[in-house]
Amino acid sequence: MKLLDTSSIILFVDFIGKHKCIDHLNALNENLNVSKSVHDEYYQNTNYWIDNNLLKQYIDNEKIKIIKKDVSDEITELSKRYPVLNEGELSIMVIALLCQKNSKNYICVIDDKKARTIAKRLKLNFIGSIGLIKIIKDNNIWNDETMDIIISDIKKSPFYVSDNILMVLKND
Repeated sequence: MKLLDTSSIILFVDFIGKHKCIDHLNALNENLNVSKSVHDEYYQNTNYWIDNNLLKQYIDNEKIKIIKKDVSDEITELSKRYPVLNEGELSIMVIALLCQKNSKNYICVIDDKKARTIAKRLKLNFIGSIGLIKIIKDNNIWNDETMDIIISDIKKSPFYVSDNILMVLKND
Protein backbone atom coordinates (compact mmCIF):
# COMPACT_ATOMS: atom_id res chain seq x y z
CA MET A 1 0.00 0.00 0.00
CA LYS A 2 1.30 3.44 -0.96
CA LEU A 3 0.17 6.30 1.29
CA LEU A 4 0.26 9.49 -0.77
CA ASP A 5 0.82 12.88 0.83
CA THR A 6 -0.72 16.05 -0.58
CA SER A 7 2.42 17.11 -2.43
CA SER A 8 2.52 13.88 -4.41
CA ILE A 9 -1.16 14.26 -5.27
CA ILE A 10 -0.53 17.79 -6.52
CA LEU A 11 2.44 16.66 -8.60
CA PHE A 12 0.79 13.58 -10.12
CA VAL A 13 -2.63 15.11 -10.69
CA ASP A 14 -1.96 18.76 -11.43
CA PHE A 15 1.54 19.05 -12.89
CA ILE A 16 2.29 15.74 -14.61
CA GLY A 17 -1.25 14.37 -14.78
CA LYS A 18 -1.20 14.27 -18.57
CA HIS A 19 1.38 11.47 -18.33
CA LYS A 20 -1.17 9.26 -16.53
CA CYS A 21 1.15 8.29 -13.66
CA ILE A 22 -1.75 7.16 -11.47
CA ASP A 23 -3.13 4.99 -14.30
CA HIS A 24 0.28 3.43 -14.89
CA LEU A 25 0.81 2.74 -11.19
CA ASN A 26 -2.62 1.10 -11.04
CA ALA A 27 -1.76 -1.05 -14.06
CA LEU A 28 1.34 -2.15 -12.12
CA ASN A 29 -0.95 -3.17 -9.22
CA GLU A 30 0.22 -0.39 -6.94
CA ASN A 31 -2.36 0.19 -4.21
CA LEU A 32 -2.62 4.00 -3.92
CA ASN A 33 -4.25 5.60 -0.88
CA VAL A 34 -4.78 9.00 0.68
CA SER A 35 -6.00 9.81 4.14
CA LYS A 36 -9.17 11.82 4.63
CA SER A 37 -6.89 14.63 5.86
CA VAL A 38 -4.85 14.61 2.64
CA HIS A 39 -8.04 14.63 0.59
CA ASP A 40 -9.44 17.54 2.58
CA GLU A 41 -6.12 19.41 2.55
CA TYR A 42 -6.00 19.17 -1.25
CA TYR A 43 -9.51 20.55 -1.67
CA GLN A 44 -9.31 23.18 1.09
CA ASN A 45 -5.74 24.45 0.71
CA THR A 46 -5.27 24.36 -3.06
CA ASN A 47 -7.26 25.62 -5.98
CA TYR A 48 -5.72 23.38 -8.62
CA TRP A 49 -8.83 21.19 -8.70
CA ILE A 50 -11.06 24.04 -9.85
CA ASP A 51 -9.90 23.70 -13.46
CA ASN A 52 -8.90 20.04 -13.34
CA ASN A 53 -10.63 17.69 -10.95
CA LEU A 54 -8.60 14.65 -11.91
CA LEU A 55 -8.26 13.59 -8.27
CA LYS A 56 -12.03 13.20 -7.99
CA GLN A 57 -12.00 11.02 -11.12
CA TYR A 58 -9.26 8.82 -9.68
CA ILE A 59 -11.16 8.46 -6.41
CA ASP A 60 -14.48 7.80 -8.18
CA ASN A 61 -12.76 5.12 -10.30
CA GLU A 62 -11.07 3.70 -7.16
CA LYS A 63 -7.59 4.22 -8.59
CA ILE A 64 -6.88 6.19 -5.42
CA LYS A 65 -8.68 5.11 -2.28
CA ILE A 66 -9.50 7.30 0.69
CA ILE A 67 -8.66 5.76 4.04
CA LYS A 68 -11.61 6.88 6.11
CA LYS A 69 -10.42 5.61 9.49
CA ASP A 70 -10.69 8.38 12.06
CA VAL A 71 -7.16 9.02 13.29
CA SER A 72 -7.78 12.55 14.59
CA ASP A 73 -6.74 11.71 18.17
CA GLU A 74 -3.49 10.12 16.97
CA ILE A 75 -2.83 13.12 14.69
CA THR A 76 -3.29 15.47 17.65
CA GLU A 77 -0.81 13.46 19.72
CA LEU A 78 1.79 13.26 16.95
CA SER A 79 1.39 16.97 16.18
CA LYS A 80 2.46 17.77 19.76
CA ARG A 81 5.76 15.99 19.11
CA TYR A 82 6.16 17.33 15.57
CA PRO A 83 4.38 20.70 15.24
CA VAL A 84 6.32 21.46 12.05
CA LEU A 85 4.25 18.89 10.11
CA ASN A 86 0.93 19.66 8.48
CA GLU A 87 -2.15 17.54 9.05
CA GLY A 88 -1.78 15.64 5.77
CA GLU A 89 1.76 14.54 6.59
CA LEU A 90 0.76 13.69 10.15
CA SER A 91 -2.19 11.60 8.97
CA ILE A 92 -0.04 9.60 6.56
CA MET A 93 2.50 8.94 9.32
CA VAL A 94 -0.21 7.93 11.80
CA ILE A 95 -1.68 5.46 9.29
CA ALA A 96 1.83 4.14 8.59
CA LEU A 97 2.42 3.63 12.32
CA LEU A 98 -0.86 1.71 12.52
CA CYS A 99 0.23 -0.40 9.55
CA GLN A 100 3.52 -1.13 11.30
CA LYS A 101 1.71 -2.11 14.47
CA ASN A 102 -0.53 -4.50 12.51
CA SER A 103 2.29 -5.86 10.33
CA LYS A 104 0.77 -4.47 7.13
CA ASN A 105 2.93 -3.49 4.18
CA TYR A 106 2.99 0.22 3.42
CA ILE A 107 5.18 2.94 1.97
CA CYS A 108 4.64 6.62 2.70
CA VAL A 109 5.11 8.89 -0.29
CA ILE A 110 6.51 12.05 1.28
CA ASP A 111 8.45 14.81 -0.45
CA ASP A 112 8.97 17.43 2.24
CA LYS A 113 12.49 17.26 3.69
CA LYS A 114 11.39 17.90 7.31
CA ALA A 115 8.65 15.29 7.02
CA ARG A 116 11.11 12.74 5.59
CA THR A 117 13.50 13.39 8.49
CA ILE A 118 10.69 12.73 10.97
CA ALA A 119 9.56 9.65 9.02
CA LYS A 120 13.11 8.33 9.29
CA ARG A 121 13.13 9.07 13.03
CA LEU A 122 9.86 7.12 13.36
CA LYS A 123 11.39 4.26 11.33
CA LEU A 124 8.69 4.51 8.65
CA ASN A 125 9.07 3.15 5.14
CA PHE A 126 9.00 6.04 2.70
CA ILE A 127 9.90 7.23 -0.75
CA GLY A 128 9.31 10.46 -2.59
CA SER A 129 7.19 11.16 -5.62
CA ILE A 130 10.26 10.63 -7.79
CA GLY A 131 10.43 7.09 -6.38
CA LEU A 132 6.93 6.42 -7.75
CA ILE A 133 7.93 7.83 -11.12
CA LYS A 134 10.96 5.54 -11.06
CA ILE A 135 8.66 2.52 -10.55
CA ILE A 136 6.88 3.44 -13.78
CA LYS A 137 10.15 4.13 -15.62
CA ASP A 138 11.70 0.85 -14.44
CA ASN A 139 8.78 -0.98 -16.04
CA ASN A 140 9.65 0.56 -19.42
CA ILE A 141 6.31 2.33 -19.76
CA TRP A 142 7.87 5.60 -20.96
CA ASN A 143 10.53 6.16 -23.58
CA ASP A 144 13.42 8.62 -23.18
CA GLU A 145 11.53 11.41 -24.93
CA THR A 146 8.59 11.10 -22.53
CA MET A 147 10.98 11.07 -19.56
CA ASP A 148 12.54 14.31 -20.83
CA ILE A 149 9.09 15.90 -21.02
CA ILE A 150 8.18 14.68 -17.51
CA ILE A 151 11.44 16.05 -16.12
CA SER A 152 10.75 19.36 -17.84
CA ASP A 153 7.21 19.43 -16.42
CA ILE A 154 8.55 18.74 -12.91
CA LYS A 155 11.05 21.58 -13.29
CA LYS A 156 8.20 23.93 -14.31
CA SER A 157 6.16 22.91 -11.27
CA PRO A 158 6.42 24.69 -7.89
CA PHE A 159 8.24 21.67 -6.43
CA TYR A 160 11.96 21.77 -5.96
CA VAL A 161 13.65 18.59 -7.05
CA SER A 162 17.42 18.68 -7.37
CA ASP A 163 18.91 18.19 -10.80
CA ASN A 164 20.85 15.19 -9.42
CA ILE A 165 17.62 13.41 -8.50
CA LEU A 166 16.01 14.26 -11.84
CA MET A 167 19.09 12.93 -13.64
CA VAL A 168 18.60 9.61 -11.87
CA LEU A 169 15.28 9.42 -13.69
CA LYS A 170 16.90 10.24 -16.99
CA ASN A 171 20.02 8.10 -16.77
CA ASP A 172 19.07 5.16 -14.60
